[in-house]
Amino acid sequence: MIKVIIERVVDNDLVGHYETFVKQTFQAVVQAPGFVGCEALKNLQQPNHRFIITQWDNVQSWQNWQHSETRQSLVANIQPMLLHEEKVVILSD
Repeated sequence: MIKVIIERVVDNDLVGHYETFVKQTFQAVVQAPGFVGCEALKNLQQPNHRFIITQWDNVQSWQNWQHSETRQSLVANIQPMLLHEEKVVILSD
């Protein structure tokens, strides 16, 4: 099992729109093979600094989702709201 941490810094003026698109992403990812669970967190001192933590059966399952047309389309909607490109870290035991 692996965890993937996606770090994003959202434009302060677009946080509400960002949250809408993240909910859409969560609705889509639950159908991805190998997906186990996820949570969305924000930095209390910098509320526009967001973290998505997902759990997967294995790296291949994550990579299949990461490169899927569905995720690419969803991220294309989120990307313009970010101050920096998202950072992805894959963790294992």
